[in-house]
Amino acid sequence: TEGDKNFLKYRTLRAWARGRGPGWDDGDLEFFIKVGKDADNFYLYHTPARTTSREPEVVIGLDPWVSLRAQIEQAWLHGAPPGVGPGCPDSTVVPFDSAYVMCDGPYIAHVRDPGNSPPNLAAVQEVAVGIMRVASRTFVDQSELWVDDIRLSDVVQTTGTAAVLDVALTA
Repeated sequence: TEGDKNFLKYRTLRAWARGRGPGWDDGDLEFFIKVGKDADNFYLYHTPARTTSREPEVVIGLDPWVSLRAQIEQAWLHGAPPGVGPGCPDSTVVPFDSAYVMCDGPYIAHVRDPGNSPPNLAAVQEVAVGIMRVASRTFVDQSELWVDDIRLSDVVQTTGTAAVLDVALTA
């Protein structure tokens, strides 16, 4: 109800996430947080959410998403076809669905059409969290993910400079 949120005024996104049940400590399940515009245009971060960890805070830097978005725009401007970029996880985590997808470790940027309203960190419309199954080493009949306290931090306080130049030439 408050409208789009500008994430670019901050350097990090923080969330408290803790897994509970089978699959978390074996590396089968991971926590993900997804921000963006819709199901076709988003940024995603995934990481383990252990049940035995005493430090459940997940700290996500926003600069890698900005860099991935720039890579997608460059690929699109150079006429490259949509596809899953190098360094992305296997096809079960990031399937090819005729979108531009770039990855940098746990950071993923997914853009369906870069020329038509791609995801914008200056105008985030949706935030979602969930469980991602990345392996199947353990039988998981029931598992939980507890997520709390999602917040932006490290405000960008860079001061800018404004100037006006007025030149008149009489010849």
